[in-house]
Amino acid sequence: MATTMRRTHKRTAPQPAPEHAIAHAALVEYLGASAVTELVIVEYDQRLYRIEAQLTWRSGRSVLVAARGERTFRSLDTVATLLRTMGIGATLVRVELRG
Repeated sequence: MATTMRRTHKRTAPQPAPEHAIAHAALVEYLGASAVTELVIVEYDQRLYRIEAQLTWRSGRSVLVAARGERTFRSLDTVATLLRTMGIGATLVRVELRG
């Protein structure tokens, strides 16, 4: 009898959480209103990324969240595709990779 091996991804504890969270719909709205000064793609574990936004009226960064918590990505290509669909315009995008 053949068994199916399931891939598991060992995650380490994420970096300290940003001060604020932001939902996808709100981020799209803020991007449309030019209220986002910078988007930062943060690699917090090996090949695991999250999106953090710097908003004009708020200090610190706001992390993109989904219904079940922090939204994470396994590929920079996936992040790039999502950003294109959000309509980031001329918003500065920076990538922070683990060293």
